[in-house]
Amino acid sequence: YVRMSSQGYEYVKPKRKKKKKRNLRAASNFTAPPLLPASYKNDDDDRSLVILGEDTRSRVTTTNRYPYSTIMELDYGGGQGGCTATVVSRKAALTAGHCVFEGGQFFNIARGVPGRDDGSEPFGSWAVDYMTTFETWKADEPRNYDVAVIVFQANADGKYPGDVVGAMGMGRPTLNKLEPTTVTGYPVDK
Repeated sequence: YVRMSSQGYEYVKPKRKKKKKRNLRAASNFTAPPLLPASYKNDDDDRSLVILGEDTRSRVTTTNRYPYSTIMELDYGGGQGGCTATVVSRKAALTAGHCVFEGGQFFNIARGVPGRDDGSEPFGSWAVDYMTTFETWKADEPRNYDVAVIVFQANADGKYPGDVVGAMGMGRPTLNKLEPTTVTGYPVDK
């Protein structure tokens, strides 16, 4: 993985002495299984976005209630949002890699705002402590590594996002077939 501080500094992993061989693979040798076929191509300039079936999308107006309270808009400064992150633990939120790094640069995310609705910020906001994404995403930006985790600082009351809005957590999907799914996020087009 690669990590960037909120001040724009990239963490460098210290070199470690070789350890005796173990049965477990070292984390640095870990390669995530591909989530999409290697032939998958998703260039934003040449894609068409479509709704399959009837467009049943609607604006969520209960962003101050769980589970929608756990969905935050990432603010890139001056109220300028554009990416979604989901609170998955007390301090951390899961987002897309392209929301923190793309085109050879890390983005300066000013804050995360859970439950934001049309300018309303019912829970306040949290400053970024650091962001982590795959080294593979940083090097080549393949869409099957387009994942990042953002860790937030405590607010003025010493609380983290998960303390205030709850957390969705993470689990292993158990679906054997494609079933109806609800996807919620920012920016809003409805």
